[in-house]
Amino acid sequence: MARSLGAGTPFTLVLLDLDGLKDLNDTFGHHTGDAALRAFARALRRAVRADDLVARIGGDEFAVIGVHVAPADAAPFAARIRRVAEGLTRRILPGRRRAHLTAAMGVATWDGTVGDVGQLFARAEAALLSAKTADEPAEPVASGVYRPRGRRTLGEELRRLLAMARRVSSSCELEELCRAAAENAAALIGARDASIALPRPDGCTGYEERFSEGRWLRVSGCWYRPGQGLIGRVMETAQPYVTADARGDDQVDQEAVARFDLRSIMCLPLRDHSGRAMGVLSLSNKRDNRPFTDNDVRLGMAFADLVATALENVRAREEAEAAHRYLRSLMDQAHDAIYITDPYTRRILDANEAAERLSGYTRAQLLSMRAPDLRPPEDRAAPGTTDLVLEHGARSLLVTVPRRHLRADGRIVPVEVSARLVQTPRGPVVMNIVRDVSERVAAEEELHRRHRELEARNDVSHLLAQAENDPAALERVLRIAVHAAGGDGGIMLAEYDPETGGARVTVEYQVPEPLRSYLLQKAHRPGGGFLGAALTGDMVHVPDTRASGAEVRPEALAAGVRAFVCVPLAASGRVLGVLGVGSSTAHRFGEQEIALLRAVADQTAVWLERQRLLEETRRREQEARFLAELSALLNEARTADTVARRLAAKASEALGRAVVVFLFDAPSRQWQVVATYHPVPALRRRLARMLTAQPPREAGGLMAGVFAAGRAELVDVRSSALPLGSAEKLAQMGITAVVVAPLHVSGRLVGMLAAGNGANEPSMTPHQVRLAEEIARHAAAVLANALSRHYLLARNRELRLINDIAVLAQRVTDAHALDAAVVERLRRYFRAQSAVLRRWDAAVGVLRFAAGSRLPAHVEAWSRQTSPALGAGITGRVAATRRPAIVEDALTDPRPLYIPEVAAVLRSSVYAPLVVGDELIGTLSVHSNRPRAFSEAHARIVMTVARQVAPALARTAPDGDDQRPK
Repeated sequence: MARSLGAGTPFTLVLLDLDGLKDLNDTFGHHTGDAALRAFARALRRAVRADDLVARIGGDEFAVIGVHVAPADAAPFAARIRRVAEGLTRRILPGRRRAHLTAAMGVATWDGTVGDVGQLFARAEAALLSAKTADEPAEPVASGVYRPRGRRTLGEELRRLLAMARRVSSSCELEELCRAAAENAAALIGARDASIALPRPDGCTGYEERFSEGRWLRVSGCWYRPGQGLIGRVMETAQPYVTADARGDDQVDQEAVARFDLRSIMCLPLRDHSGRAMGVLSLSNKRDNRPFTDNDVRLGMAFADLVATALENVRAREEAEAAHRYLRSLMDQAHDAIYITDPYTRRILDANEAAERLSGYTRAQLLSMRAPDLRPPEDRAAPGTTDLVLEHGARSLLVTVPRRHLRADGRIVPVEVSARLVQTPRGPVVMNIVRDVSERVAAEEELHRRHRELEARNDVSHLLAQAENDPAALERVLRIAVHAAGGDGGIMLAEYDPETGGARVTVEYQVPEPLRSYLLQKAHRPGGGFLGAALTGDMVHVPDTRASGAEVRPEALAAGVRAFVCVPLAASGRVLGVLGVGSSTAHRFGEQEIALLRAVADQTAVWLERQRLLEETRRREQEARFLAELSALLNEARTADTVARRLAAKASEALGRAVVVFLFDAPSRQWQVVATYHPVPALRRRLARMLTAQPPREAGGLMAGVFAAGRAELVDVRSSALPLGSAEKLAQMGITAVVVAPLHVSGRLVGMLAAGNGANEPSMTPHQVRLAEEIARHAAAVLANALSRHYLLARNRELRLINDIAVLAQRVTDAHALDAAVVERLRRYFRAQSAVLRRWDAAVGVLRFAAGSRLPAHVEAWSRQTSPALGAGITGRVAATRRPAIVEDALTDPRPLYIPEVAAVLRSSVYAPLVVGDELIGTLSVHSNRPRAFSEAHARIVMTVARQVAPALARTAPDGDDQRPK
């Protein structure tokens, strides 16, 4: 056609359709039918010129193009081809009368008036269809029809009807379809005029051109409202209408009848699948001038239904193409990536600009790829989106699934794919809308992290709110933290004392060996290792324990720990412990998990701080009650010894098992053990004997340091400055640590309180040291008052003693009576075992026994027999030095004092010289069977009595001779 258009030359198209080929195949076999087709094709090739074209276009359809065949030459050209077809039939079927093979032809010539090839082909098909359905032979014309002789059966007519409908439905445009339907309907029914009326948007139905006598004519004014005119009535009722004479029918527009010379009319509705009319097919004026028969109506309605179906398809196709254009515009404007893929080959058929941005490929590259190429290799084994769509394809469901998108640079992007199977004129395709959900996934992960964090925090809060001093609560908190952070196990150090600087693992959860044994046995210190670093307040995170530079304990590596986090438990500016979580997967803990662990650690630290404060409050309340009871108990005592004994007994309840109370004698600067206590009587006696055997005397050393510091001190028993005797003996009693607190009032030292730990207690705690200070502070005032009363009473007794001695010295004139009265009064004052008075015998220069009180017989006999000279023995030394002397223990004193029998009775003694001016009168001594019974204060009293009684003794010398040494 292009060559003819360029050269201005005509050409003729001849379409041929063999009839009876199916009967031939069914009767004689397909090989006979194939032989007939080959023979027919060879005959056609011989019947035309070399420049003409012959082609088989269907199973039994052929086409011949006669080049340079003008409309005037079309009839002879077609007649020559018909003769070939008829001769072929005679040659193939000699003697086989049961088979009937004929050929029908349709001719159409292009002379420059036909628009395109499709219209030319439609005219030839219409002519071919008319030839197949015509009842009588007709002479060929320019668009003529040649048909074989004989009447066709109804089956043949139906087959030709379907073939014609297929050709009509092959039209792609609505105008082309309407023209082809009108031309073929006219040929099928044998009508001279035909038209297709379609509705407008305003509701009117009509047409603007009609097919009449083989050509199309433009018309106007043929539009009818529903119910108006014949076309309007058919549109409204959707039923066919046939009239044999339109001139007398009031349903027909008489103006149109006169205008178009209408006689017989048949209007057929084009009904859609719901039965409503989409248009009207109008046929008028049969060629034979006869009215339309019932057979024409049935055949026309069948054709109209097929045309209606084709019309629906064309409209659907136009709508689909419009939707495709609209979809393409939307695709170009869409922010999401859109991929159109083949559901069977998975080939990418189309993609928008957003898809190029998402994938990193150009559109040309995408069109050469398959959909699975955009998925990571490890995900390609799983069913794809297209597979899911095909499973629901019959229901046309929208499938939305999360996927991972592989970019050109190798980066994997999380996406959400919404896919649906879409039917298009070219077949089904899958539309994939791919949305980049990186931000949403990150937001969801953050939301999930926050949800997990809030859930963990809520669980921990709820758990800790119900737990009160419950060690199992920490284990449950640790389990929550491990699971929330995605770890495999964890530990918690909650027994941390900032004063001692040590911490131990309180609870552990799923910690493998040998790491578990190492953690439970070791006392961790701040700054030592990862846990020590966390104890200083720093968070420790080791992403990979096997990475270079990570100094990890071999126990952790042996246990398979690849990553761990140690978070300090800090509250109120104090580190209370450490929360540690580990995992067997490297780089397991990210910022989100660490933030979660921090949150749990903060809550746990607050709970630990609250428990500490509650425990501190309870302890202080108990201490307050204890101190109140102690004050009431001590205030009831009247003497210092009673106060000390009660203090020792009560303090052992709070401080330790062994308590010792010391009193300090300021004039002599010496210590005196006034009370010892131990809950075990045997150990109490043992402690008393030990302190009696080794009493603390000096005021220096530890005692002076404690008093100077003004606070309690915790010391080790191995300290040489400890004034409590042998460290080995204390260790045997189970005492390994001692707290010493000063008893002082207004800067004046009263005494010391010492307490030792029990056998089952490793050491004294810091709060016990503080409590010792409080006990000492409460007891010091009471003890000072008791000591003041004691000193006052002692002074009064001392004054009464001196007064009594003075009275005796004035009243008694007999020497022996005076001697006996003095020693008896002195013994009673000191509550001692005995007292002795010796007078100086100047004649012989010895000290003779003058009087004794309560002396055992053997001691008195020894005393009468012994008369020491000046400087001999303890008595002679006192007389020679004119100074008092104290014997603490005669059995252990290295000086030769008494014979063993006497030393066992006179364990401790105090001696004073009797001197008047420079004259020696004698000696006065007081004795006790207890060691260390006398102090410097006792010696001072004896010396005072000696000065008081010495003048009286001098006046009442036994013999009245002046034998006193000068």
